[in-house]
Amino acid sequence: MTSKGNIYKSGSISAIMVNKLVSIRFSDAILKDAESISSGEGYSNLQEFIRHSVRESIQKHKLQQSILALEKLSGSQKISVKTKKEIERHIKKVFR
Repeated sequence: MTSKGNIYKSGSISAIMVNKLVSIRFSDAILKDAESISSGEGYSNLQEFIRHSVRESIQKHKLQQSILALEKLSGSQKISVKTKKEIERHIKKVFR
């Protein structure tokens, strides 16, 4: 695994984003499907499609975890101020 840093600037905020190189193996069938989808959906290359797919999967996982946490919180008979703050925190975490 190797790292490559990029400077990210947004308004007055700057941050160094480190990209790490990850080596991964796919079966021929998965690779063929991924290449077909990536070109069919207009991705500039296979890497872009894979990065997007991973980001999407992570977002989906975070959303599912937050929904489970919210379901646990809403299951109580009495919603306290602390619980409302927990709900707001989970919503902000998912949609940041």
